[in-house]
Amino acid sequence: MTGQDGTPARRRRSRLLLGAVSVAAGAALVAAGTAWWQGGGAPAATSAVVRPLPATGSPAATTPDARSLATALRQALARTPMADFAYEGGLSQSDFYADARGRLVHAPGGADLAMTVTSPASEGEPAEVTVRRGRPGEARPGVADHARVIAVLASARTAAELADATTGLTRTGDVYRGEVPAAGAPQHVQHLLREIAGGWSEEELARSTLVWTVTLGERGLPARFAVEWRAPIQGAVLTSSWTTAYSGWRAGTIAQ
Repeated sequence: MTGQDGTPARRRRSRLLLGAVSVAAGAALVAAGTAWWQGGGAPAATSAVVRPLPATGSPAATTPDARSLATALRQALARTPMADFAYEGGLSQSDFYADARGRLVHAPGGADLAMTVTSPASEGEPAEVTVRRGRPGEARPGVADHARVIAVLASARTAAELADATTGLTRTGDVYRGEVPAAGAPQHVQHLLREIAGGWSEEELARSTLVWTVTLGERGLPARFAVEWRAPIQGAVLTSSWTTAYSGWRAGTIAQ
């Protein structure tokens, strides 16, 4: 996710994802993106840091069973549901982008999070927000919308759901990679993608693809989860991405 105008990545995205589709579609996305970028608050400490995958001189890729990976992830998260996390991501060529740090608990019915969220519209000032079962608590509208995205795309449970929907999984070392047609993703992921794209139709969504990777660490728990959304626009493919690093896996809950 690098800006195409030479400006620094993550803080100066040029335009919204689908501005090239049409004036009407571009206007809808601009309105959606503008409404979502707000924030303010105080930072929280976490030991997780998003880092790129190491350079590969790695083992040859294999083709494990995707359902087995999904089951193993769910079992690991049930035993050890809580972690520190660091997240970054948003729409390609867009001002809809955020960083977040905090704690995440994988709970039945959705993720619980206590975090700070920073976006360009907040001028670098972090905003505190809590999420219960995927639903943000009291927060400014822009911060709350980012929190809903983070609750889905930073959740390792989503990695398990995408693995369930994947037919061609590959493994290189501890890194698993799969692709899913966006229209074949879990319903709540489809709904989220259509919403952040400014109200895409099912037909528009069906032309795009999700590419995901999960890196497993100790005890079979995720160390890193990344999702790319590849959308063809007028002969080009725009790629939006969301990446989360995890550390300090443990039992625990987030206080009310």
